Amino acid sequence: ILYEAYFGGTAVQNSFEPEGTGATAIALDTSGNVYLGGYTGESDFPEVKPLNANFCNNDSCYGAGFMLKLDLSGSTILYSTSTGGSASAVYGGTGVTAIAVDGQQNAYVLGSTIAGAVPTTNGVLQPQAPAACTFGSICLGDIFVLKLAPTGQLVYGTYLSGSLQDSPAGIAVDASGNAFVTGYTLSPDFPSQGIPGYQRQLNEQGCPPTSEAGSCYHAFVAKLNPAASSLLYFTYLEGS
Repeated sequence: ILYEAYFGGTAVQNSFEPEGTGATAIALDTSGNVYLGGYTGESDFPEVKPLNANFCNNDSCYGAGFMLKLDLSGSTILYSTSTGGSASAVYGGTGVTAIAVDGQQNAYVLGSTIAGAVPTTNGVLQPQAPAACTFGSICLGDIFVLKLAPTGQLVYGTYLSGSLQDSPAGIAVDASGNAFVTGYTLSPDFPSQGIPGYQRQLNEQGCPPTSEAGSCYHAFVAKLNPAASSLLYFTYLEGS
């Protein structure tokens, strides 16, 4: 073991169970810096050059997302920030699913939220979460993509979601700064009108019907341009 480091804060007791911190994504750059993402229920989670301090600060919070960069030795946090807070003590908050890092140490952060509190920027594909992300009266999940500069500043932030539940799975980036996102969804209406794609519509054949939402999950692949202002392609990708 070359190093071992713990990080986090003081757990908050919510209505259901103590909420701690979990790291759910990891990436490296060519200098050996470590990028970690996940969720936390701790209002005193360590903040270094944060985009915002939207961590949990009351007993109704059920998880805020975080993004953190550690130096080569694992002894110094180069930046640490919330990626969005929590709106529900029952159905969860915001978390980070996957991270990709380009050759200039920009970090591309993929996550999901029910909170609608993710930092976004002007001119992006989807600066606000879809208003109709509901199952009954509860939003079950919106995908977001953030790009952070090497020192932690927000380069862009956008949602990438339809009107029903959308779940992220993986992200990659090419040498030109295009971001590739994959996951699974119930939504038939991603913001992809007029964008090329192998499969333009969901294939509901063989899916059991339900009363309030899409009947089964569908894989998708999306390519975001370097400014996250438009999709270069979007496709569902599935059988029956």
